[in-house]
Amino acid sequence: MENASKALLMAGGILIALLVLGALLLMFNQLSDYQRSNTELLNRSQISEFNSQFNQYARNDLQGYDLISLINKVVDYNRRTGIYGELDYNIKITLTINITSAFQTKFGGTLNKLKVGTYTVKTRNDSLYQMLDEFRQYDYTYTLDVMTTLVSNRQSLLDGTKSSSEFTNDRQPFKDLSGNVVEGEELVRILDDYSEYSAFKSSTFRILDEPTYTGDQVSGMSFQYLK
Repeated sequence: MENASKALLMAGGILIALLVLGALLLMFNQLSDYQRSNTELLNRSQISEFNSQFNQYARNDLQGYDLISLINKVVDYNRRTGIYGELDYNIKITLTINITSAFQTKFGGTLNKLKVGTYTVKTRNDSLYQMLDEFRQYDYTYTLDVMTTLVSNRQSLLDGTKSSSEFTNDRQPFKDLSGNVVEGEELVRILDDYSEYSAFKSSTFRILDEPTYTGDQVSGMSFQYLK
């Protein structure tokens, strides 16, 4: 009888141990599922946040200065490599920007820097990025107000009745990006090119079609000059 009681107690102990082990396994599986769900949610959130950085520009009333911001964002992104979480920086983004003849008409003259046609932007080496970056440096050096004032005094600077030092903040002659002092026709050439940059910034562009994706990531956007 005593042996039977011990056997029952032993069996009961084993049963309890099995129940506890089963409960622990169930809790572990549930915790794993919870962590997996959280990871998947975080990954989806990461992709969504990444795409929203670019999709916010997918509009039909995008101003030129906003398009320049997008260009800078794309070029900066494309410099990165590797995989971080769900983001694959090896997937590059391509921007295409179509400058129509209507832009040249609006500008009211022959285009020297910008050309009618389609530009592709992915890296710093692309022509549109380099052109925009060149004139952005003039804004940094002389400020937008000074550059605008110089442009508005184009004729006086061309015929020599005024000099650039009358308008710069430090009262020093205007220098090109190589550090050379320029006046007269050479200065006006730079200012005429700068005017195309200003016209680009003040223009409105529209998105063409929807952004394209590689996997879940934005990988392409196209815009066209509107007005």
